[in-house]
Amino acid sequence: MARNEAQQSNTQVFTLVLVVVCVAALYLAKEVLIPLALATLLTFILAPLVDRLERLGLWRVPSITAVVLFALTVIGGVTYLVAEELVDLSGNLPAYERTITGKVHDLKNSTSGPLAKVQQIVGKLGREFSRSTPLPEDNAIDDKASPPETVKPIPVEIVEPAGSSLGFLGDLLSGAFGGLATVGVVMLFLVFMLASREDLRDRLIRLVGPDQITVTTQALDDAARRVSRYLRMQLIINAGFGLMLAVGLYFIGLPNALLWGLVAGLLRYIPYLGAWLGAAVAVAISLAVFDGWTQPLLILGLVVVAELVTGNLLEPVLFHSSTGISTIGILVAAVFWTWLWGGMGLVLSTPLTVCLSVLGRYVPQLEFFNVLLSDESVLHPGAQFYQRLLVGDLDGARALVDTHLKEKSVTELYEEMLLPALSLTTQDAYRGNLTPEKRDFIYENIREVLDELAELEAIPAEQLAGGKPAVVCVPARDASDEIAATMLQQRLLAGGITAEVLSSKVLVSELVDQIAELSPHVVFISSVPPFAGRYASNLCKRLHSRLSDLRIFVAIWGDEAHQKTAEQRLRGAGAEKVVIALSDALALVDRHVPSVPKAVIDAQSVKTEAVGQVGAP
Repeated sequence: MARNEAQQSNTQVFTLVLVVVCVAALYLAKEVLIPLALATLLTFILAPLVDRLERLGLWRVPSITAVVLFALTVIGGVTYLVAEELVDLSGNLPAYERTITGKVHDLKNSTSGPLAKVQQIVGKLGREFSRSTPLPEDNAIDDKASPPETVKPIPVEIVEPAGSSLGFLGDLLSGAFGGLATVGVVMLFLVFMLASREDLRDRLIRLVGPDQITVTTQALDDAARRVSRYLRMQLIINAGFGLMLAVGLYFIGLPNALLWGLVAGLLRYIPYLGAWLGAAVAVAISLAVFDGWTQPLLILGLVVVAELVTGNLLEPVLFHSSTGISTIGILVAAVFWTWLWGGMGLVLSTPLTVCLSVLGRYVPQLEFFNVLLSDESVLHPGAQFYQRLLVGDLDGARALVDTHLKEKSVTELYEEMLLPALSLTTQDAYRGNLTPEKRDFIYENIREVLDELAELEAIPAEQLAGGKPAVVCVPARDASDEIAATMLQQRLLAGGITAEVLSSKVLVSELVDQIAELSPHVVFISSVPPFAGRYASNLCKRLHSRLSDLRIFVAIWGDEAHQKTAEQRLRGAGAEKVVIALSDALALVDRHVPSVPKAVIDAQSVKTEAVGQVGAP
């Protein structure tokens, strides 16, 4: 045990050190890794086009050439349009400056309005402070002081400004050459990645290990599918948003509408804030262009409408499945990648985070990525329900029950939520992690849920044929076994099979006497781990020795790990069959016990739609 704990601790330390080293490498090598990441994402977008051309009969090299030239044409066309718009914008800057100066002057000279009132208050406070602050005695003017010395004139030198035309031209050319070099490196990576897709995949599989070929292939396919779909759909949605905004700005009369639509579309890649940053840019430009306030308000309304249309119409249609990243995961990833790689990291944050989440799903050592970033629930329904009751959140527990019933049946509710919660409660109570009061509190609330469901859909036993129960549900030892037996009884009654639950508070000898008196078709022993098998085995021996012809079934709820061992021991004690799931128990009883005709059930039971109101006032 100590050795296992030490190994686990060493593994955690190694994982932490590995993460720190990887983050440092990402930061120090960002000049190389950013073009590589861009090329990888472009490969995800363009690879389906290359595959389609190849399926049409075109060879690989011509297919890659055509797709890359198409991408360069699109990028070059967009760059040319942006350059033209920027040149036109630079010619209008003096007029924009005069408009802004005039608006500021009007606001400052305004005698009414909120801004004027604020200015008046600030002026009054300033005058009051200046009146009430006396001069220090040390700084008082001394009439007898000697006259000041003659101040020498300060020499004036003419220095050429640092931002001279030659310096500006050099910076401009340096930036242009740097951008062209980055584009060239990205395109070079892109061509080789498109040409060697299968070879790169084989090398990754070899690095992970040939024995992990299935897991690695699944991870690569999952990452490629999700990232490729996300990037394509996001490109379409952001382009549509920018186009809608550009058309609206054109009709409003804002100059360079195409440029501001393109800026808004690019800014929308920033999670959650991008659209509003685009709105802020457009509104700020409109304040500099138009004399009045009508057009800025129209532009703000246009952005709101465009975002509502995009978020509520386009995204639900195009995004049939999400990226698999939670909202908080996207926000944290955006902050992290921006800190690491700047603005380009912000644009790349979501697809890179999707890749990390996929790695965490398939690589056990990186599972914490999937836990931290995925939008899937990390706790199963039974653990969620148990946790709500553990902290006394009854409303939250009932809400989980209602939500579960909207999508699944009562049997699935018992099997997936209530029985696992009951098992967790029992295990923690045996370990000493629960006080008896807290354990009884959880048991009582589970019973209340069962009672409410029983009132809504159960068939009274006296209305079913036979008089005596066909199935007797016997708790193996304590209250948890009895609650689980009650779940089985309710589902049997709802299915038209008479059933009765015996109390867990009576002695074993009394249980045997009661079963002998009822003489059912089947006895079903209900037992909840962790010590379920031992008590169920003792009860089986007592029943089998007294009633040798009785059919005895045993349910060890949810104990899949020890099912085979327990089944061997229980068969030797007289049990005919051992199950671990409620659905298996119901199917087993259904094969061996006659049920009430369906007409009787339909006449007595309540429709399933009414069941979804558990806990409603």
